Amino acid sequence: SDTFLRLGLLAVACSNGSAYIFSVPYPSSVKASDKNIYKFTPVAELRLSRGKQTVFQATSISWSLQKD
Repeated sequence: SDTFLRLGLLAVACSNGSAYIFSVPYPSSVKASDKNIYKFTPVAELRLSRGKQTVFQATSISWSLQKD
């Protein structure tokens, strides 16, 4: 199964102009191996663009709590 317990979310602003959101699993949910680096696929990719052309670059990310 590809499901795991999620520790949290990690947002990354990259030099390619995109921001990615990764779902970070609890370490005990990841299969043990000889490697200390794991490659995960982002659960979301955010692009700042106008049309098909990327014209902006993500330089930081700010989380905010939404009040109900």
